[in-house]
Amino acid sequence: MKADIAGVRIRRSRPEDFEALVALRNIGLHPVRQWTVEHRRQWEATTRDPNTLLEIGEDSDGRLVALGELDAGGSFRQSDGTLFTNVRVAPSHRHRGIGTLLADRIETVARERHAPRLLGTVPESEPDAFAWVRRRGWQERWRQYESYIHISDLMRDVLGVVPPRGVEILDLPTYLARVGRDEGIAQLHSIYQRSVTDTPGNPEPPFSLEGFRGQLIEGPLAAPDLSLVALAGARPVGITINFRRGPARAHTAFTGTERDWRRRGVARSLKAAAMLKARDAGVRVMLTANDGTNVPMLRLNQWLGYAPLPAIVHIERVLTGRAKE
Repeated sequence: MKADIAGVRIRRSRPEDFEALVALRNIGLHPVRQWTVEHRRQWEATTRDPNTLLEIGEDSDGRLVALGELDAGGSFRQSDGTLFTNVRVAPSHRHRGIGTLLADRIETVARERHAPRLLGTVPESEPDAFAWVRRRGWQERWRQYESYIHISDLMRDVLGVVPPRGVEILDLPTYLARVGRDEGIAQLHSIYQRSVTDTPGNPEPPFSLEGFRGQLIEGPLAAPDLSLVALAGARPVGITINFRRGPARAHTAFTGTERDWRRRGVARSLKAAAMLKARDAGVRVMLTANDGTNVPMLRLNQWLGYAPLPAIVHIERVLTGRAKE
């Protein structure tokens, strides 16, 4: 689409726009949430496909001031054809109809692709943006709470955490070498499935074995050296999986414990050990994210010293009509 509105030209994105798009995405984000160019390239390697739509708004000076995107989610692909979208407009160019133009275009393309719904996110810290999407027919689905810690601020209680009696903590490569890669990943996926099923708040289905392996274990953001497995004898009873978000940041993508080992300190020992390994690997900041109703994990992160960030509001737009043939 090529169009002009309020002195801004809308056009398809080009490869040379990439770094400017990263800067646009970072506007208004807390420093620990901001993308690096490297991290964004790695992320898009898991979410982009040939049908991705990415259009940008460029002002008269050639600056990128808006973006609208639509994709199938890559490893997060939904079986019913649901698509993911994001519209971002620089504060200096809001309230001019630019976001509406991009959002209308995205909805038109989504209907043409017979998507039953769209999924997106809005920062809790941007109430005007949330009000705007509500007026457009979007509904809140659930809230995710991120928190962070500077590794240099680890408290003495965290440094002194030890695993429960009879539990051994191994890094992911050591565990997979011990039990065999395929068998080990399958065992961890089983723990992951049961844990996600028991986690309150998040309505999304868990990854398939292929998605779990491709996204969490072997994806471009995976940090196997910072991911740990808790073993009781030969049986895995807990896992924590971490990603890299640039050279000095890591992000806990998942922590889960088998039902009969919960409330016995397994998750606490996994997360504490991962923080120590991250510190030794040069990580300065760790982030984690939890569903707002997962009170036990929220309390554990608070005990570990994590500081909360504003919530990420996950939203949904049901597309009830169809594009005309």
